Amino acid sequence: MRISADQFIDRPIESVFERLCGQYFVYQRVWDPSIIEIVPTGGSTISIGSHARVTRKTKNKVEQGESTIVAVEAPNGITVESNYPKNREIRRISCHRLNGGGTRLHVEIDSELHGIAKLVAPLALNLLEKALAYSLHVAKLAVEESDAPDHI
Repeated sequence: MRISADQFIDRPIESVFERLCGQYFVYQRVWDPSIIEIVPTGGSTISIGSHARVTRKTKNKVEQGESTIVAVEAPNGITVESNYPKNREIRRISCHRLNGGGTRLHVEIDSELHGIAKLVAPLALNLLEKALAYSLHVAKLAVEESDAPDHI
């Protein structure tokens, strides 16, 4: 199953990449409401092989998983592989510089589902894409707020 969404952010590509990709394990919890806790197992620098333990809530169930950065292309994006007991996800986060200024943030999530989830997923596809679009809106607000100049 694949879902995707875009968000336009009125900030330079470097700022968007820095917040959402360069600090992925910090900011993922801000814009992914299913994440209860994310604990990096190494330093805070994002590079290929960076890893974190993830606790998330899906429906009424809490599950433990792991996320690993498998590709980094600064300032254009990262690819993250997440493994949970009943599914595996590949998340591609990409940043695209816009001609008029600003950045297009694009996220694609490929999920490898098993069992009944595989049968039910197509029915929930539209709802999942709307949830992802809302999450990207929250990410936009986080980037714009953290990148705002200080006012006296």
